Amino acid sequence: MKRVIITLVLVVGAIACARPFASARTAHPSVAPVATTLRLTIAGSARQRAHAFAASTGPGYETEFAQPLVVRVDGPQAAFKGKRKLRFACVEKTCRFAAAVEGDDVSRHDVRSYDVDVVDGRATLPLTLSTDALDATYAVRVRANLRKGERANDVIFRLEVR
Repeated sequence: MKRVIITLVLVVGAIACARPFASARTAHPSVAPVATTLRLTIAGSARQRAHAFAASTGPGYETEFAQPLVVRVDGPQAAFKGKRKLRFACVEKTCRFAAAVEGDDVSRHDVRSYDVDVVDGRATLPLTLSTDALDATYAVRVRANLRKGERANDVIFRLEVR
């Protein structure tokens, strides 16, 4: 009988001691939730070439690229609730986006960037660059407009103007 009581006391004591530590570990304030990760990848070619022509609207050159810039977005399905946008922006200050290509999925942010909606996991931007120089390579960086608790990589297109 003594052995049963001692064993029962030890078991109840062990359960009582383990409970506070388990709840403290799961509800610790310094443990941050895991961020949702979006993965941006270039669909098609990261490098494109096109011939520039003298701009009719002012000094400089305009270059229309035959293939649009296309970025694929991968991530958890919950990350795609609501509208998801990507920002396409010229890296160099001498690079600007020419004539507006605005539509249902594309809106101009400023002369050097566009916000493009992700549709079916892809963001597509038909592109005409306005530049100051010929025979140069320009970079267009694509970033996701992130929500709280998200992170994503950037992708860069290299566009050669000849």
